[in-house]
Amino acid sequence: MSLLANSRLALVVTPIVSLGVGFTGVAFLGWDWRQVLVFYWLYNITAGVLALIDIARSDASILKGKGSASGMQIPNKFRIWLKLGMGTFFTLHYSIFTLVHGMFLFSILDGAFTGMNFGEPFSIQPLIFGWAIVSITSIVTALLLPATQKNINAAMSDPYKRIVVMHVTIIVGVAVIVITGLPAAAALLLVVLNAVVEVHDVRNQLRKERMSTQNQPAIVSADASVYPPQAL
Repeated sequence: MSLLANSRLALVVTPIVSLGVGFTGVAFLGWDWRQVLVFYWLYNITAGVLALIDIARSDASILKGKGSASGMQIPNKFRIWLKLGMGTFFTLHYSIFTLVHGMFLFSILDGAFTGMNFGEPFSIQPLIFGWAIVSITSIVTALLLPATQKNINAAMSDPYKRIVVMHVTIIVGVAVIVITGLPAAAALLLVVLNAVVEVHDVRNQLRKERMSTQNQPAIVSADASVYPPQAL
């Protein structure tokens, strides 16, 4: 199976499992919008682990600065140290970023900003179980895939986009509840919004994989015949 085909499989598996767990929680386990948000916030932790895997397997030959198109060439003997340094920095920074986002989320759930009572406390055990299912699926899939040599800057920045989306999702969810007074509708809306974001991300990553494959140089054989790059 080609690298691109493998990538397609990996990119599709996790969103399907995530959507399945979210929908099962809402439809059959009685999750409301609060539990859905906590479930997706927990997955931000998994996204950080996946980013560390990407950093470890990334292309550290070029370090791009902010606003830089070309970047700085990194000698081979320093690349492992660059990955270790950036991985350590990412762990500290992303942990603080996720913690602050969690404080914001739980303040919303507690009614700190709206003064609203959003219902009785809920059990977190089912959320931990659902999170574990999606996390194991994501991490195992990522480890089984061949490394795609994502640039180290991209490997570090990708997880932050998910948290920004979560902030927007929280605001939308609370607005739906305030306007309609229907927590169940808000829960389903959050699951659908997350699925839309996941599908959009999958399409973008598939496009990048396709462009990367098409841009591989042609292979010239000994008899001067030119062959297109073969799938790995």
